[in-house]
Amino acid sequence: GWIHNISAVIFFALLAYNSYFLFTKSAGEITDKKRRRNIIFKVCGIGMLASFVLLIPFLILDVRVGMWIVEALALLFFGVSWLTKSQCYSWLFKD
Repeated sequence: GWIHNISAVIFFALLAYNSYFLFTKSAGEITDKKRRRNIIFKVCGIGMLASFVLLIPFLILDVRVGMWIVEALALLFFGVSWLTKSQCYSWLFKD
């Protein structure tokens, strides 16, 4: 159980890093649309890290359902970030 928990924390930390730091990089001029996308990326990265704080009591109390809900929440944040990065939301890209 602990191996899974430690691995999950590392995995979500890397996803949060991707969202907060890597997805916000820009090679050219930063447009208003890019600023909006960066806000989404940063909110999602912070949301994933906040999930870790919510995860602590469930780890201590060994509540599996709570851990599942918190992991699902972190995945939801990353999903929004990933879909934004993949240009799925066209209104964030077109002028």
